[in-house]
Amino acid sequence: HSVALSGFPKELHAFNHGTFGHGAYFVEDSDHADEYSSDDKEGYYRGYYAMLLCRVTLGRAQILQGPDPIAESRIGPGRPFDSAIGPVPCSFGAFREFMVTDRDQVYPEYAVIYERLHRRATTARFSFSERG
Repeated sequence: HSVALSGFPKELHAFNHGTFGHGAYFVEDSDHADEYSSDDKEGYYRGYYAMLLCRVTLGRAQILQGPDPIAESRIGPGRPFDSAIGPVPCSFGAFREFMVTDRDQVYPEYAVIYERLHRRATTARFSFSERG
C-alpha cells in the first residue's frame, strides 16, 4: 500500500532480506508474485489482493546459480554489478528472482487489484470394463 503511494524506500537495503541479500526483489510471473500477496482485511478492498507491476532496470546483472546471501555486496555504484538474477526453488522446479539495491532502478507502473477465484475441485471419473 505505502509503496504504491510513495514509491520504494530510499534505502532498499532495509527493504527486504532474501536469497541474494538485502534489496528489492521482483519475479517475472504473477503466479509467484501472488505467493507474496495478502488480502486486505478491512476497508474498501476487503478480500482483494494487490501486486505492483514494476519496470525494473537491471543494468549489468550478476547471474547466480543458487542462493548467495552476499550477492548484494557486489551490487551498486563502484561495484561490478547493478543487479542479481537467480533461481529460487519451488514445488514444481524453480523460478527466477531479480534483486536490485537502488530505488532509481524501479518504477512501480501499475497497482493490480484482484480477487482470487478458486475452481471447485472436480472428482475424476473413470470407467473400467473387464473382459472375462
